[in-house]
Order: sequence, then C-alpha cells, then structure tokens
Amino acid sequence: MRFLVSMLVSLACVAAASTEARAADPIGYLDDAGCNAVAGWSQDPDVPGSPIAVHLYFGGPASSGAPAVATLANVYRDDLCTAIGSCEHGFIAGSPLSLHDGGAHDVYAYGINDGAGTNPQLGVVHTLACAPDAQTGIRRRIDGVPTLNAWRFDGFWDLLPLGEGAASLAQGPDLPERPRLVRGDDDAPEVWLIDGDGHLRRHVTPETAATWRLDLSAIEIVDATKLALVTEGTELRARPVTFIDGALFVVDEPQPDASNGPSLDPPPPSVGDGGGGVGGGDDGAGGGGDNGFDDASNGGCAMQPASDASSGAAASVVLALFGLVAARRLRDARRAST
Repeated sequence: MRFLVSMLVSLACVAAASTEARAADPIGYLDDAGCNAVAGWSQDPDVPGSPIAVHLYFGGPASSGAPAVATLANVYRDDLCTAIGSCEHGFIAGSPLSLHDGGAHDVYAYGINDGAGTNPQLGVVHTLACAPDAQTGIRRRIDGVPTLNAWRFDGFWDLLPLGEGAASLAQGPDLPERPRLVRGDDDAPEVWLIDGDGHLRRHVTPETAATWRLDLSAIEIVDATKLALVTEGTELRARPVTFIDGALFVVDEPQPDASNGPSLDPPPPSVGDGGGGVGGGDDGAGGGGDNGFDDASNGGCAMQPASDASSGAAASVVLALFGLVAARRLRDARRAST
C-alpha cells in the first residue's frame, strides 16, 4: 500500500512539474491586414524552435461566428532572430477577396498553444479596408459546379465583389472542365497547365500552384518533344480572381490563337469524380477558406462562406451553388479534424 501511495505521489509530482514546464502561452503580434496579405508572427515559448498554428478571424473575434482560417507561423523573418532568439515564426496569409468591398472588416489573430493553456489574441485588432480592384484582361466562364469543384475556387478567398471594369471584360473561352498539369519525360522541372483544348501550355510556378490550389501530385508525364511543340501562353495570374455577372467567371489574360497549332495528346480518362477536384481532397493548398476548425481560440468557431447575391436571379443561383460547395468543404474539413 505504501508503495502504491508513493508511486501515485511521484506521478503527481511529475505531472505538476510537466505542467509548470509548459505553462507559457503563445506570444506574437498581428502586424498588418492589407489588401494583399495579412501578416504577423507568433511563437510558443514552451517550444521556441517549433512553428505553431495561428487562427485568423475576419469581421469579429473568436466565437462570434466570423469567417476564420488557420495558417502556420513558419516564415523566416530577420527581425525575429534577435528579438525572440528564433527566426522562423512569421505568418502570412492572402487577403480574402470577398472582403474587398470598400467596407471595414476587423481582423483578429490568435496564437494556438502547443499544449495546455489558452490561445491568446496576438496584439491589436487591425482593420481590412479595400475597394475591389479594377480588372483587366478577359473573363472566362466557370461552367457548373463540377468545374468549380475541380478548380477548387473558394467563395471566401477568390470571389471579388463586382469591381470597376469587371463587367466590361471581353469574354474568352470557357475555363477547362478541370486543370490538367503535365511535365515532359525529359526530366525538365517545368510544370505546365494545358489550356485551349490541348493547343496551349502555360507555365506553373510553385507559388501559383499554391495560390490556385493545384494538385501537383496529379501531374502527367508526357512526351517532351510533343509538349515543346505546343504553343506557349501566359503564366497563370498570381492568384485566382472570380466574380459574378449573371454567371460565375474567372479573370484571365488573353491567350494566343493556337487552335490550328499542335495539340497535346488527350488526357487519360478520369477515375471517378473524387468530389474535390483533381487528386481529390478539399484542403485548398496555399491557405484556402475551407480550413474549418472548432476551437481556434478560447471559444469555438464556425466558418461562414462569404456571399453576395447582388447580381440578379441567375447570379444568385450560381452563388448559392458556390456557397453549397464551400459549406460542404467546411463540413468535410471539420470531420477530418475530429
């Protein structure tokens, strides 16, 4: 009996010591909420060399029902090396286009504790106030929910309120039903998006692959000689910009007319729908708005997809479908996190 009591006391002491050793809450600061990005830094002193999660809320604090997204504080910053003794604790997330409506939207950031403890707000609240940017180029129609799913467009991050110039953009060809990524069989590192019914190849950088949520695990290896003959178009824009004007469109650059030029072989047949675009999954690479979670700070959170039903009945139907897709992705993300 004495042995049992002694062991229990020892375990209690170890637990208490462990709790004391990991008693610090995250530190950090929300530096800016701009029209291009939301940025700051955070560190948990209990694990000073490890990155931690940061949860961002747009329009209200945690537990208010405001839209929220998780990001990781793992970006190198020179100013942190001396200040906190470790460099890779910055975070940066895109500015959600759905909030570029000319209004003021408060942004809150919370550092997520690596262990037990609270998830404190990082610094002060910043206000995001951005008018919709004027758009140039062409508009390309997104024809239906399967195409929307395959490209992983997100109503919170990518849907710009109808800005100056968007309604007058010339209409180009519909967006392909799904993104097709290829690479030559000569071991060249370049990745290409095939467009124009196979007659165009467009270079994809790692940065654009992330912001467009392209699935790099689904790259096809094709004949490099044939690929080199396909007309080269422009690179994808830095991030997708979608808008509603009677239908759902994505903004793009005009492409060269290559309809009479060489074409790449047809893609292999798809295996099932997958429900979340090429390669399946709805994780939204690059920090999409479908990263739902339930305990972002001291309270719960429920991500709310943005909506804008100001473009007439047809636009309302398209946007409702957009919202349903976003809601389904949120539900799936929550299930995956439990």
